[in-house]
Amino acid sequence: MSYFGLIVGGMLAAIALVLWFHWHKSVTGGEKLDLFSKKSGERNQGDSLEDFIAAYRRGEVSLKEETKAATAVPAAAVAVPVAMPEPVLPGRRDPYLSGATKLAYYVCKSGLRDHHVFACVRVQSLCTGKLDVRLGESEIGLLVCNAGMSVVAAIDVIGSEPTAGDDAKKELLRTLGIRYLRFSPKSLPKPEEIRTLLYRT
Repeated sequence: MSYFGLIVGGMLAAIALVLWFHWHKSVTGGEKLDLFSKKSGERNQGDSLEDFIAAYRRGEVSLKEETKAATAVPAAAVAVPVAMPEPVLPGRRDPYLSGATKLAYYVCKSGLRDHHVFACVRVQSLCTGKLDVRLGESEIGLLVCNAGMSVVAAIDVIGSEPTAGDDAKKELLRTLGIRYLRFSPKSLPKPEEIRTLLYRT
């Protein structure tokens, strides 16, 4: 009787296993049941660790290189945005002339009513050829022209010590046949004296 019960129990267990297998297949869509996937994964992980240790002992792997590779961060990820400075908009120069240069302009305008006076003229504008950049970009404080717009004289209002490039400017103007005058801010000529200074021989 006990043998018969064992046989019946085994048959029932087999039927239950078949039914469970069909139910599992219908739920998983026919994927294979891998009962040993975890163990195989652990075995593969163990194999890769053993391979790494073996490669390290052979000198094929450096711990420094592995550390750098593991901690390396792309440059784009650590780039810090730099705030661009706000552009400085140019302001108006007001007044255009001031100080001793402004006073010298009024002296020339008052004493030379039949002439034209221009302020802050680049030396390069007086020449047809190309000058050295530093000399060409330097300025003349006042430029006096006659009624026909021919240059009569160039005037600078300077201190007691000449600025860098004044001698080169003076030599160039002499070569061009333009009288060059330097006025001191402390002793500007009177309006009635300016014509004599410009046309003296």
